[in-house]
Amino acid sequence: MENELDEIANGERTYIKTLPTFTGHSPRSKIKGELAKATNLGAADDKHKCPKCGSSMDIKLGRGGKFLSCSRYPDCDGARSIDGTEFKKDEPIGVDPVSGLPIFVLNGRSGHMYSWVLSCQRKRR
Repeated sequence: MENELDEIANGERTYIKTLPTFTGHSPRSKIKGELAKATNLGAADDKHKCPKCGSSMDIKLGRGGKFLSCSRYPDCDGARSIDGTEFKKDEPIGVDPVSGLPIFVLNGRSGHMYSWVLSCQRKRR
């Protein structure tokens, strides 16, 4: 096994041909398609309906935390925050005097951030 892993590291062998000998199945197995996504946490409360199509909602886990997503996704991309409130379109809070581009307050993992830095960088390119 160690020799085979060394051969992969040296580029003498591909992991796709080697992996089945260790795991018993192909890395491109069809099993992957049958598994539920780990981001889907189940159905949301029936009182929350999709703001776009009126369908039921599912609880999903995204990079910003939990949120509600339309159960018809990807056919419908309706979403709500975890407490059921609708997401609002970003509205600018002002204009960057250097670039003339709008400034937005965005929500990130660490809290709020301002988009004026990104606006300035885009203008300079």
